[in-house]
Order: sequence, then structure tokens, then C-alpha cells
Amino acid sequence: MKFEPSVSIVINTNGRRNSLLRTLKSLRFVGYSNFEVCVVCGPIADGTREAVETWPIPIKMGICDVNNLSVSRNIGIEMAAGDIVAFIDDDAIPEPEWLDDLVEAFQDRRVGASGGIVLDNTGAKVQHQFVVVDRLGRADLGRTEPESDLDYPFTYRVPHLTGTNSAFRRQALIEIGGFDEEFEYYLDETDLCVRLHDAGWLIKHVTRGRIHHKFAPSHLRDENRVTNPYPLVKNKIYFCFKHSVAYHGLVEISRECVEFIAYIENDLRNHHAAGRLSDTKLADFLDDVRRAWMTGMALAAKIQPKYRLFSDPSPDAFLPFPQVRPDRKVFVFLSQSFAPHPANGVSRYVGEIARGLADRGHHVHVLTTGAEFDRVDFEDGIWVHRLDMEKAVHSINIDGRLPRALWQRAARYSDEVARIDGLHKITAIEAPSWDAESVGIITAGIFPVAVNVVTTMSHFLDGHPELRDDQTWMLQYGLPILEAEEITFQNATGLICASRAIQNELLTRYEPGPQIPIYLCPHGIADPVGYPKTAPPNVDVTGICVLFVGRLEERKAPEVLIRSAISLLKIRSDLQFWFAGDGSQMRPDGSTELAHCQALIPVQLRHHFHFLGPVTDSELFWLYAHCDIVAAPSRFESFGLMAVEGMAFAKPVVASRIGGLGEIVEDGITGLSVDFGVNALTEALLLLVTDEKKRIELGNNGRKKFEQTYEISAVVRNREEIFRQLSDIEIE
Repeated sequence: MKFEPSVSIVINTNGRRNSLLRTLKSLRFVGYSNFEVCVVCGPIADGTREAVETWPIPIKMGICDVNNLSVSRNIGIEMAAGDIVAFIDDDAIPEPEWLDDLVEAFQDRRVGASGGIVLDNTGAKVQHQFVVVDRLGRADLGRTEPESDLDYPFTYRVPHLTGTNSAFRRQALIEIGGFDEEFEYYLDETDLCVRLHDAGWLIKHVTRGRIHHKFAPSHLRDENRVTNPYPLVKNKIYFCFKHSVAYHGLVEISRECVEFIAYIENDLRNHHAAGRLSDTKLADFLDDVRRAWMTGMALAAKIQPKYRLFSDPSPDAFLPFPQVRPDRKVFVFLSQSFAPHPANGVSRYVGEIARGLADRGHHVHVLTTGAEFDRVDFEDGIWVHRLDMEKAVHSINIDGRLPRALWQRAARYSDEVARIDGLHKITAIEAPSWDAESVGIITAGIFPVAVNVVTTMSHFLDGHPELRDDQTWMLQYGLPILEAEEITFQNATGLICASRAIQNELLTRYEPGPQIPIYLCPHGIADPVGYPKTAPPNVDVTGICVLFVGRLEERKAPEVLIRSAISLLKIRSDLQFWFAGDGSQMRPDGSTELAHCQALIPVQLRHHFHFLGPVTDSELFWLYAHCDIVAAPSRFESFGLMAVEGMAFAKPVVASRIGGLGEIVEDGITGLSVDFGVNALTEALLLLVTDEKKRIELGNNGRKKFEQTYEISAVVRNREEIFRQLSDIEIE
């Protein structure tokens, strides 16, 4: 009969409230069905206890009034009512399968402890796996597979588990008296492993059971990872004399301790030389080293462990942690940019949908552009993979057809998707059609891929005839992208269109595979009204303010708004025009779009125009909250997210009656929908500029439509159903 133990997750925390809350949030996604959470709060008063007491999911809380990790861990063991006690640090994030992987080891009733893989702060590199320690506390960190020969007591080397990712049979902990409280920090779990091993319990390394260790500062370690040397030196001496006298002579043991002290002192001096340690702090730490030597030698002369007598069973009743979603799925999104970097429309809607799916209990990954090295972070319930796009990758089926940068991106995404699937079986993938970045995944034919159709290269070229006529550019970039789009639309598992306009564009310009389902699903956003808002620098809020959001490019027609504004300023001098978006795109004449826009404005009117460049989400929300009108004069928009965002803030939207904008903005109800061009835009803006009552009426109507149609919860449920259908489609 399979052993299905209850598990108590113990988190020991001290002065790291925000980090703890992130770890607690991550436990909502742990897939194991029978666990409780026990948090032991240390003496630092930073609001941690109050946060734990008010946490919306029931958890146990204990108090440790001393700065001693072993005491805190023993309090956690005392609180734990589970068959298994699992430890994770308050700066660590478990992957959803973490507990399942650790618990599986306990099917062998000889196993007293198990531990998994620890990834470092990048989330991409291994920090700790399959470590073995000797009786002097020296670790072998270079092993690539679990040790299989150390399955009997009193071996010189012992399997080691790190305190941030370990699980113990509670019965075994009780038998040996838990952690030795002489170890306030450092070698505490090493001592425990040695004692468990010598008591006849097996210690099992598992090949998965992954957690991400994010290295938060503490009272023992600062943000530069400079650690107080006192417990290191004192506990090294105590550990060596406690566990190695049967294996080494006293001279040999003393030499190891002296060499360790020399290593610690050299490390401190290196930190000092690098500017991470002040002169005063260096002197204090060197005094701590000498003091630790005296204390450690006194302990070595008379070994007196501080074990604890536990209650069995625990006096505390088991407090189940509710599962968020037993039928959780694994979804992957591709997005060239992602918060906190300045966001574009694609990255904003990807973020909203990804967070919405995570809030519904799903396991969600976003793959995006990183720099220098790969890293994986857990942010708002989402696993964000920031990838170095220059990293060597495997070949994909379209090698040589795409420009190098786009091929590299498609290949990196393809490799990372395969890696994720090896850890968590992927249900479905969504990617925008822009730059055909999912083409490598699609041609592999392994995963269900939903392509979200945005502006296609064919449509883009209609607005850039100078590029269509540039044979070199077309050969190097345009034609390969057009070919990759054809492959994408012919072979995707499903196609998502945010508007009927983009669906019509797709069917007119391309020929999707006849067997490929097309889903109509508008974009949406979480209600942003309560989100943080930060004013961008140098924004004039006097008078009536008109907001433009988007890249400065021909398709979005900022020059149409500028020409309209110049006409309006002849009538009203109390107007300000805000342009939020990247203006660095180059024009055929070699100038930037920003320079082109600025050149259109007469010198005497330039103080009415504010080009803010890319803005953060909090700055964007401030602009929406403080503007009076949102203007979208585009030549074409596949959807028109800026209109939805304006409606969310109860602002009237004046938009061209084209593409998705023509479907979002209801003329005379939620805004004014006008023919493309300066004259129509000017007439509509003048109406709203001169009629405050009309602005308020249209804005309020837009807010109601946002709540009914575009608030993210409805969109997320729609996506969930699309992904369910796609996962049922057999991929050829």
C-alpha cells in the first residue's frame, strides 16, 4: 500500500517580511494534496508576525525570541503535526512538484530524510545538489548524481541536505532530539544529517524536488552576502571536535580549524578590498573571529549538545493548507518584452492573462528577453524566464531562413520550452504572431500552440512602402518574416484574433490551414484603478490634457494628432498633449520618429507637447488617471488596447474607425469613433474639449463597458477554455 504522508512545511523567518510573503504565496501552487504550513517568527519586529496572523489562508505561527536557527527549527518541529517535516527558507520558492518529489523517497521506510535540487538566485544554475560531507564538515559539491554507497552508519562521508530544501520523517527527528541548539547558524543541518545517518536512517537525494533560492539579506548576511564570521568559526570548531575525533587526531582537527579561519579572514579582506566591508566592520569581524576561536575551543573541550525532548504526537492539530486547483494546467507565453521593462501592448496583455491564469491556480511561465545570463523569477504567481538570446542553442527546422536575431530568439524559445516540459508537462503555449517567434516550436510539432494574431508583416509593409521597395531589406528581413508567418499560420494548433478586423485581415492576406480553429477573444486587463501610480517627470497637468499611448510610428499616426493639436491650439490655449511611447524607430531619411514628430511643431507651441518616451506601468496608469481625453488616431490597430485602458479609467476615447478600434469604441456612447484623418479628429476633439459634461458621460459609459466586456476575469476564462480545446487536438 502506498504511503501517503501528511506533511508539515516549516518556514523559519526573522526580519524578512516581504520575502516571507512571496514564499507563502508560492506555496499556493504546490501540488501535493496534504500539507500544512508552520511559520516560526524570530525576534526582529518588522511586521512579520502581524502579516502571518492576517494571512488569508490558515497557517500555524510560532515565536522564537532568540537569534538561533536551530531553536527556531525545533519550535517548528514541535508545532508540526505531519508525518513528514519539510523545511524551506523564507527567501526560497518551490516548484509545484517539490513536495511530491521529496515525499516519494519516504516510500522506503528506512529513509529518514530527503532533499532535492537548489537553484541559485538566477533560477537557472544549480547551487546545491547531491552534496556529501565528511566528518570535518567539508563538502563535496561536484557530484552529478546521488550517492548510493553511503547506506550504513558511521561512514566517514555522509549525504548532506541543505536547510532550504529538506524533508524529514518526524519520528526520526524526535528520536535524535531534533537540531542541536548549540548551532545557532551554519553546520546545523550538517550535524543533523550526521546524527540521522549514524542512528541508522537513510538520507535520500532526489533528482528533482527543485526550489529557487533568492538570497535575501538577514541579520547574519547582508545584501552582498557578507556573513557574520562568529557562528561560522565557532560552529566549525564545535562540529569538528564533536564528529571527527574517531577519525582524526587532535593535531589534524586543529589544523583544519586553523585553515578554515584563514579562509574566512581572507574572504573578509577580499570583501573589504572590493568596498563591500568598511574599515570598522572589518575590524569588528576580525575580533569576532578571535572570539569565536576561544568559544569554539571551550566547547570542544567539553562537548555538551543541546537537544530537545519533543511531544509525540504534536500537541497542535494538523491544519490543512487548501489546494488552489487540483486540476492545474501548465501554460507558457512568449513575449519579447515584459514588466518591469517599459511595456508595449503585447507584453501588457500577456502579463494580464498570465497573472489571471495564475490566480486561478494554473502553473504559468512567461518567456522573454533577458541580458547577460538566463534567470528565472517567480513574480505575482508567474514564472518569468528572462533568456540571454545570444546563448548557444540547438538548431530548429527553419535555420537560415530568418534573420539571425529572430532565428536565435525562436531557437532559444524552442529550447526553453523543451526544458520546461521536461520538468512540468506543458498543456498549451501562446505566442504573438509578431516576428513569428513561435515558429521553431510550431515546426517541432510537439506542443499545442495558440498564435495570437497581431499586426502581420503583410499589413506592416502596406504602411511602409519604402521598406517594401527596398530589395536588400526585403531579402534580409521582410521576405523571411513573411515566409515564417505563412508557416506559423499554416501549422499552429489554433489562432486567436482579438477582433473581427484582425480575423478578416488574416483570412484576406493569408490562408490558414483549413483544419486550424480560429477563436475570437478580445484582450482585457485587470482593473488598473487601484494600482500604484507614479507621475512621469516634467509633465504639465494644467488645462485639458489629451493622451496618446503607443510607439511613434506611421501606423499609429502620431503626426495626425500633432496636426490636429496645432489647429486646436489656435482655438484653445489651455491644452496639453502627452505622448507616451518609444520614438526611437528610424525613418527612411535617417531621422527618428521622435525627431520627425517634434519637427512638425512650431517653436512657439512646443511647450504644449510632452514626449515622454517609454513609460513604466505605474507611470502609464498615472497618465490615464490624470488625462481628460485619450486619442487613438491610428491608421490601423489589430485591437487597440489603449482604448480599453482609457475606458477602464473612465476617460472618453476619440479613435479612428478602423480595425479593432472601430469595434471597441461605440460612437457617441463610450467615445467618438471617427474617419481617419486630421479634420475628423480635430472636430471630435474640439467637441470634447468644449463640453466637460459630454466627457464625463462618455467616460462613465466606457467604464461600464470595460467592466462588462474587457475586465480580465472574463478574458481569462475564455483563454482557459481555448487552451482546453487546443490540448484535446491531436498534433500531427
